[in-house]
Amino acid sequence: MRFRLSDHLGWIRWFAGAVTSGGVAQRELLEAVDTIRARWRSRLVEEGVRSDAVAHRVLELLPRHLVLTSALLTEELVYVATELLGLAGSSPLRR
Repeated sequence: MRFRLSDHLGWIRWFAGAVTSGGVAQRELLEAVDTIRARWRSRLVEEGVRSDAVAHRVLELLPRHLVLTSALLTEELVYVATELLGLAGSSPLRR
């Protein structure tokens, strides 16, 4: 309403505050995700999980997806396997 009443400066301040708050919240979220991922990675190492194990690749998928389904994991991990093995285009694993 203030914008319509020519309070442009007030609207700009409000908008700038919202953008700033959003940026701060995003940075805090990313830091929290990094902390959790580092903790989980440490647990994998402590349990003796090999560094080339699928568990490490799955851990890298978590920040990009809210839910991990078997279909998503199959799609992501088959892609990684075909790329790593150099089978792109001729792989029987590829759909």
